[in-house]
Amino acid sequence: MIKLSNINISFERPIFINVQIELTAEAFNVLIGESGCGKTTLLNEIGLLNEKLNSDYLFFDNKLNNHSDFALKRRIDIGYVFQENYLFEKLTVKENIIFAANLSGIELSDDEVYELLSKTKTQELIDKKINELSGGERQRVAISFALAKKPKLLLFDEPTSYLDQENCYLVIDVIQQIVHSNETIVFVVTHDKRVIASADNIFKIKDNKIVCDKKIKNYLKFNDLCKRNNILSKKAIKGYISKSKKHISKLLYLILSLVTVILLFNVGYSNYYKEYVEKNIINNTMEEIRVYYGPNKRKSVNDINKYISYDILNKIKNINGIREAIPFYEINAHCNDNEILIQTYCNELSSKVNKSYENNSNIYVSSSMKGLLDNDELSFMYFDKLYDLKINGILEDTYQNGYSDNGNKIVYIPVSKFNELFRDSVEPYLYILRFDNSVDFNKVVEQIKNIDNEITIYSTIDIDKLQLLNSQLLAGVENIVKAIMACIIVLIIYDKSRLIISRKHELALLYANGLSKKEIIKILFIESLDYSIYALVVANIVSVVILLLFYDCTFNTFISIVILNAILFISLNFIMLVVSNYLLNRFSIKALLEE
Repeated sequence: MIKLSNINISFERPIFINVQIELTAEAFNVLIGESGCGKTTLLNEIGLLNEKLNSDYLFFDNKLNNHSDFALKRRIDIGYVFQENYLFEKLTVKENIIFAANLSGIELSDDEVYELLSKTKTQELIDKKINELSGGERQRVAISFALAKKPKLLLFDEPTSYLDQENCYLVIDVIQQIVHSNETIVFVVTHDKRVIASADNIFKIKDNKIVCDKKIKNYLKFNDLCKRNNILSKKAIKGYISKSKKHISKLLYLILSLVTVILLFNVGYSNYYKEYVEKNIINNTMEEIRVYYGPNKRKSVNDINKYISYDILNKIKNINGIREAIPFYEINAHCNDNEILIQTYCNELSSKVNKSYENNSNIYVSSSMKGLLDNDELSFMYFDKLYDLKINGILEDTYQNGYSDNGNKIVYIPVSKFNELFRDSVEPYLYILRFDNSVDFNKVVEQIKNIDNEITIYSTIDIDKLQLLNSQLLAGVENIVKAIMACIIVLIIYDKSRLIISRKHELALLYANGLSKKEIIKILFIESLDYSIYALVVANIVSVVILLLFYDCTFNTFISIVILNAILFISLNFIMLVVSNYLLNRFSIKALLEE
């Protein structure tokens, strides 16, 4: 016997006030009443579909309370047949029956499945897909599904509402067989006069009360001789996940692509900027970073007030990241009554040559000097001594004096050649720094200033402007990344919403058959988790391969990428979890069962 007393349920208005109902076995128990009077509400209370009890509930001499395990009761002792004959569309008829039994911890043989379907005259449908069945066939299979767990209580919600005459009486006949089997208490909510005419106990809701019009007292002494297997129940859930995850949207692959693009875009840009700095500041043959005592400007030689001492120079050379400090010299000489300059150079000038000569002296002259040459030879006087040099080439007109205001008639000599010709005759005005590729330029500047704060550090590139440009570019990239990530999040929310809504009745059926909300959320999470792990592995492989092909990255870079990918996919799964929980709360499972 099942007895509910002191039933008090209210929503916007009172539904039941201190009422009771008692259900017995070997009786066709039917509940009738006008639409909106509370029939489905009472069915949910009896079926433990509400999150808390609103009554004193006696279930076969076992008093239930709000601390009872409702999910376990639903899974083992209560069967449901709904108006919409919900079944698992991805499974065959046989697979549905086996799943229902396994979920409650019962293992059925093929013969037992066949026998169970025979009770509802659906044994010929055993291998068919659910979407291949007619409405009447689906309803009878739904009854077999509910019976598979061998329930103590079987609830029907409008089981004949959409059936023709033939299928209606087939369903009524099946229900009567269940009633007379003396194994299960049957409770049917209906408007159908054909069902009402077959009833033994007719309960009617009127004026917030429950009245029994017909009553046959038969009490069931239920002996649960069926051994339940919890391990089998867990296997059933795993089997369901395996079937259902094959139909998950492929949106995760799109997410994978977008996340990978974001990752590689950032890594690629970081590498690009690193190479750009190395090329344009640190190791570019046409750009320089100079140290000296004087004003911070390009042509500073005329204003240099003192030379860098050897002690200071050695300290600068010992700074980590500085590869070498190349001296720059400039002297005045005379050629055919013309005042000329002799300057050292350390940059590659061959690309700036307008006219070359067949020798390897690596000595060049500015374009304004070409009238002073004798073929490839140049003679000049320095401190009353005559020098004859072989000239390797004449430079383009655009290559001008970048160190002083002393004129543009210049002979460019390598430092080693200058020292050979004019050793100890002059001190270097400044030093040009060369760096290791991994140098932190700002840190080097700070260390030089710590050695002597009066030293000027000048770059032919406007570093501040370059850093500002980089900051702007990085800000732009960051905004793009944020926009893409926002799109991904919106797509995930949309996809999870669509997926859950499309399966809402299937999820409701799982809930009705004993799965808690927590277990359903876990199923939704696990379904996506496998794809996420797969996507994470693919993203890491693709990232590493592309980095190896196009960029020179360290082991730490690879580790950073793996960690970044992991964080991204963990975040995505967390979002999916939150969305699943939100939707299951918003689209109440109980409400879905009432649709």
